[in-house]
Amino acid sequence: MPNKAKPTTPKPAAISAPVQLIDINTANEQELSALKGIGDVRAANIIKNRPYKGKDELGAKENHSIRRLRRDQG
Repeated sequence: MPNKAKPTTPKPAAISAPVQLIDINTANEQELSALKGIGDVRAANIIKNRPYKGKDELGAKENHSIRRLRRDQG
């Protein structure tokens, strides 16, 4: 007779603090650099490349700036 394992119940997700959203077009460098994964340099780049229509533009504009910087530096 095959051994039937009972299905396991998933554990509930840990309760975390409420997420506070910020506007990437108006946040200052200190607010941006406080976000996980955003340091001073990236915060400055975000500010330099404003305005953004949406969060999807962040990577595109930042990558464009990095490519331009590398090209200019030779």
